[in-house]
Amino acid sequence: MLVPKKGIGIEIGVGSGRFASALNIHHGVEPAFAMRALAASRGIDVVDGKAESIPFPDNYFDFVFFVTTLCFVEDPSAALCEAHRVLKSNGQIIIGMIDRNSKLGQNYESGKMRNPFYQYAHFYSVNEVLELLKQAGFKETNIVQTIFSPLDDIQKIEPAKNGFGEGGFVGISAEPISIQASKQ
Repeated sequence: MLVPKKGIGIEIGVGSGRFASALNIHHGVEPAFAMRALAASRGIDVVDGKAESIPFPDNYFDFVFFVTTLCFVEDPSAALCEAHRVLKSNGQIIIGMIDRNSKLGQNYESGKMRNPFYQYAHFYSVNEVLELLKQAGFKETNIVQTIFSPLDDIQKIEPAKNGFGEGGFVGISAEPISIQASKQ
């Protein structure tokens, strides 16, 4: 699993807190009042904010978690730079995303105008997210994928597999690199 079992973590775009509470993440940032209230009811210490301006000090978290969030932020580059800022130097960022190039991603993309939740989403390919991470000063450490079958056909949890290109949902972990190392 990509999410560390120890350390202080935060979910950006925590929404209702469903993932954070299941993964034992105690902090969240969420701009929507109703979602903040739901996350708080699940025991999440949630603050009003956006991914592009995380209201926490520098070097505060051991890990930063984005799950199906990057596709909704106005400026993903700024969001990833903010994640870098609030991460400790030995921390990690974890991104869970629907890969635009997968069958699942293509289905979501083609149907998003009929879906009130996804109509404003901008789905990314894994390679686009890897490039955004690199530009924000991160180095990819692990990529896993799952959801290999059409959603309606899934009867049990599908196993995760290393890499990307087959599964519709991809998890990426990356670590911050120093400014000097990123210039080499």
